[in-house]
Amino acid sequence: MKILSPVLSSTICIALACARPAAAELSPAEVYARAAPAVGTVELLNADGVAIDLRSAVLVAKNRWLTVCEGLATAASLKVSSTSQRLDAQLVVRDARRNLCALATPEATLSATPFAIRQEAPPAGLRVFAVSNALGLGVGISDGLVGGVRSFPEGSYIQFSAPVSPGSQGGALLDEAGSLLGIIEYRHRSGQNVNFAAPAAWIGEMEARAAADREENQRHEEAARLARDGRWTELNSLARGWTTTTPESPQAWRFAAQAAAQLADTAQAVHAWQGLQRLAPDSTESGIGLGTALLKQGQVEQALLLAEKLVARDAQDASIWFLYAQVLRAAGKAGEAEVAYRRATELDPWLIYAYAGLAALAEERGDVAASLAIWSRLSGLYPDIPGFRYQLIRGQLQAGQPARAFKALTQLPAGEAESATAHYWQGIVLRKLGRPVDAVAALRQSIARALPGDAQTWIALSIALSELRRHPEAIEAAENALKADPENPEAKFWLAVQLKDGGRAAEAVAIASGLLASRPADPAAWRVNGFALAILGKRTEAIRSFEKSLELDPRQGKVWAALAETSYADGQDEAARRAYEQLRTVDPEYARQVYSTLIVTYEERAR
Repeated sequence: MKILSPVLSSTICIALACARPAAAELSPAEVYARAAPAVGTVELLNADGVAIDLRSAVLVAKNRWLTVCEGLATAASLKVSSTSQRLDAQLVVRDARRNLCALATPEATLSATPFAIRQEAPPAGLRVFAVSNALGLGVGISDGLVGGVRSFPEGSYIQFSAPVSPGSQGGALLDEAGSLLGIIEYRHRSGQNVNFAAPAAWIGEMEARAAADREENQRHEEAARLARDGRWTELNSLARGWTTTTPESPQAWRFAAQAAAQLADTAQAVHAWQGLQRLAPDSTESGIGLGTALLKQGQVEQALLLAEKLVARDAQDASIWFLYAQVLRAAGKAGEAEVAYRRATELDPWLIYAYAGLAALAEERGDVAASLAIWSRLSGLYPDIPGFRYQLIRGQLQAGQPARAFKALTQLPAGEAESATAHYWQGIVLRKLGRPVDAVAALRQSIARALPGDAQTWIALSIALSELRRHPEAIEAAENALKADPENPEAKFWLAVQLKDGGRAAEAVAIASGLLASRPADPAAWRVNGFALAILGKRTEAIRSFEKSLELDPRQGKVWAALAETSYADGQDEAARRAYEQLRTVDPEYARQVYSTLIVTYEERAR
């Protein structure tokens, strides 16, 4: 990035020198008509060109826009949209400490006139207007009053009451003459309609401050480059050194937290967010970051205390309510979590992951229809986010709708259709549709595309192969699952199942015994242990395993049938009849099948 731009310097200075705030007061409609063309939307795009965030921007000179810096480092590229134009943008000046960045767009014919800038601090009680692209819904206007000028570590900000929302940051705060008072700063919020803006007078100081912070900005650029390239280990090293040499740099702590999160170093992430919170104790960003890191570290009580403090301090911030909901859910307070998720969506209808939280809660309480409705809506609104489509497919399978799940697979984004994940779900859906041969082919395609260590796909392949009675291959797939994740209990279970079905019951018992040592309350482990023991003719031990499995989960029809059969074979006729009667209660249809194949046979033998 070029820190100093002579063109920017001269054009902003010209704008400042030529600023002539109109004396006449304008109506809100007149303010909006003049201001809207000079307020744009900044899109932060990832490497695939997909928007990952939106905020507002203000035209301060020809082809020069001002916005907030926060989050720009995460973008691979930037776009600025105004009226009918959507232009590439480059970051040309960064005043990181004040969170103000200038963007340059290519030469273009703009119908907008840059704002006249009001230099003096506004008095309390002055009527003001916030013009911004709140919630990404388009440029709009709200009005309120100046509450005063308040001191923060970075300088004195304008407090105002005009309502703003996510996406408003970087927008314009105007007086009744339509002159620019400030740039809306969404980080500083402390309650309902208590909002802040960076004074417009700071615009003229940006070049000099950027020059003074040259070394800091160079570090920032290097850190941003490493983040964009996904070089998290190098970023972690840079950021940790940066926080040591310049512990008062908020940017250093932000990058340290980002690197730690990507490296799954939750302890370091907590430390980094605490460092940022020390510099900005009232910052919503640092509070949410710390709360999220604490939750990932498993410190639910500490995260809950922090989230409650954040909600008490600013009950109008949707992102705080989302964090609160996540923590409540982790704490097992599902009802309160649902209330918090719904409050988050009321405050920010575009907070899509709050809806995802509601879907997860619905699924947890067994309301599959409600969960499906949410995933269906999200996948329709956001077709480019494949995760929502996969959740819909999973829910449809859970609801016994494999045909719908197959149709949903055809609606994946074009670039996603050949991914490892897409082939995995194709395999799962095809198996549910009774097409195990096709399922095996799809799952092998998934394995060929996946990163090493994908145990879940090997497990699914093992199950599909077993349905085709290709037992040696099923055993091999289960063994590969266990190699990929040696401590995975599901991989151990399915290897035991495949060994049992593949004529290697003694090996199945050995694995099942190991499972039971670590998971004595797992009915599935007791079940496979019982079946393998029965195959080996160890009926007494098999009966004990079946009984233990049914004690833990009495809804297993096949286990009641196995208990009845093994009891008859062991000469325990009364015990067998009792097991059969239980089967009739649990699964009457299956009990009728068992009667014709098992009970009648033993009755005839008894005669």
